Amino acid sequence: MYEMRHENINSFLGCLADPSKPALVWEMCTRGSLTDVLASEDIRLDWTFRLSLLNDLVKGMRYLHNSPIRQHGHLTSRNCVIDSRWVLKVTDYGMPAFQDLQAIATLVRSAKDLLWTAPELLRGDCSLLRRGTQSGDVYSFAIVMQEVLLRGDPYCMLPLTAEEIIEKLKHPPPLIRPSVSKQTAPPEALHIMRQCWAESPDMRPDFDVITDRFKSLYHGRKANIVETMFQMLEKYSNNLEDLIRERTVQLDEEKKKTEHLLNRMLPSSVAETLKAGLPVVPEKFEEVTVYFSDIVGFTTISAYSEPMEIVDFLNDLYTAFDSTINHYNVYKVTRELI
Repeated sequence: MYEMRHENINSFLGCLADPSKPALVWEMCTRGSLTDVLASEDIRLDWTFRLSLLNDLVKGMRYLHNSPIRQHGHLTSRNCVIDSRWVLKVTDYGMPAFQDLQAIATLVRSAKDLLWTAPELLRGDCSLLRRGTQSGDVYSFAIVMQEVLLRGDPYCMLPLTAEEIIEKLKHPPPLIRPSVSKQTAPPEALHIMRQCWAESPDMRPDFDVITDRFKSLYHGRKANIVETMFQMLEKYSNNLEDLIRERTVQLDEEKKKTEHLLNRMLPSSVAETLKAGLPVVPEKFEEVTVYFSDIVGFTTISAYSEPMEIVDFLNDLYTAFDSTINHYNVYKVTRELI
């Protein structure tokens, strides 16, 4: 595992050989998992961006399948991680060998965790399900591809629980697969995905074939990693600019609300002085009037009114006070409700 070196394989750094707390240490990828990226509403993913991520996954799995490890066994969007340069890397490979070495019992996976698993592995024995197969990885890739194309969980379009989906996968017919519309992606991409989740493992292409077919998705253009990275960074920069503009508009709106509230609470001259960060100098007036008023029967009115009716009533009352003050050009210092 330590010797696995590829731009689309997450580097294994070491392990904690403590029987009570065994752990693997992998390279940190700051963007999180593919699941995190797909779930983030702040990240806009156009077709070029999605194709680049999927192409990274294909290259990583091709390298993995041609390595001594041979297969991943548990490929999902959660163990596809994204680094700071928006390069996708496959992680969590070689887990069965590590578990055998440390004599760690395999945890029972939930139905939701099995949604990426090929049907023949679900029907097979526990040992086969634990270790996985290369054709099973191809099936898992197809489910990840559905996640990327739809930006949703596996089988998100079906009104079924994970347990119901697993049962239908184990016991066809009818065959159950995610439903992806023709408008979601180019026909070539949809064709690759459907071939990869074929019911028969022998009908699924290997990652060498998938790599060649992915080249056609670039329409003759060379899938240069540096060029693709710069394109993604440019698009990400544009995304950030759009987000900054949106947040700036929201900030301006909140600022206006705050200023309006401040002007209602304080005399305009005092409010402007405070907003400028200046101290408020006390003023002296020859005459002042303290106005006392009472809402007759307010307790009774409140008892028979809804909370919002009381709020509306008080708003109308204070609006009447303010309009009267403005009419006579009176300088209001403060207003207290006792």
